Amino acid sequence: MQVSNTKRKLPISKDKVKAVLDIMDVAHAFSGQVNTRPKQPLILCPFHDDKHLGSCRVYTDTNTFYCESCQTSGDALKLASGYMGIPLNQMNELLEEIVSRFGINRESVTVDSTSKPTINKKNLLSVEAYQLLNFGKEYFEIPIAFDTFEFENNEIEYWPVQYKKIYFRSLAMKDPREHDWIICAITRAPWFEDKMYVAQCIMERRRNDCCFTERLIKIKEELLYEAVLDKKAYREEMEIRKRDLKEMLVDAELWPSKEDLLKGA
Repeated sequence: MQVSNTKRKLPISKDKVKAVLDIMDVAHAFSGQVNTRPKQPLILCPFHDDKHLGSCRVYTDTNTFYCESCQTSGDALKLASGYMGIPLNQMNELLEEIVSRFGINRESVTVDSTSKPTINKKNLLSVEAYQLLNFGKEYFEIPIAFDTFEFENNEIEYWPVQYKKIYFRSLAMKDPREHDWIICAITRAPWFEDKMYVAQCIMERRRNDCCFTERLIKIKEELLYEAVLDKKAYREEMEIRKRDLKEMLVDAELWPSKEDLLKGA
């Protein structure tokens, strides 16, 4: 008899997925409309034919929802179940789909995994704050499928045709170090662009033209400090930015007259 050496996949832990799955990530991924302005954000309920915001509320402090129209309530898993069309009595299938859809490291949420979330969701940046840091998006995208194009000289280029969304709040719970690295990397280039724009305005004696940009820089720096979970990583990031900005100012012949641009960085 031939014995298979294939290692059986361990089942996913419901409790561990609940600990890392943010209900607002579920809402933004599936609800056609989301209103985050109220204290309790409004979403479209997946448990009845909901076409207008107003009846289904999300309680971010408890990671739950309640619909006043159909009286359905529950946690992030139940909301995902409604949107994805996978009933709770098919929990294993639901958990597998959630892990795949939201980019959760499967090994970290299996039943025998000893790793536990160490990040308190209440300490994470809000969805709106992430959107301000990242051009209106509380997620970033990575390509997962490509088309190829072959040139006459036999060179081949690959063009992404399908992307996967990774939500910052969920990533912070699953992998804090990767979260910090990515949020710093994403915000780096816009920071330099804004700083150099301010320098140009100062050089051309148009300080009033950049007042808004200066305020925006300060707001984004404060948000980035709050977003980065390891404050040592934030300090190291800003030291690198200050060093590189100084070199850019020197190259643009704006140093040292615009040394004040480094203040607060």
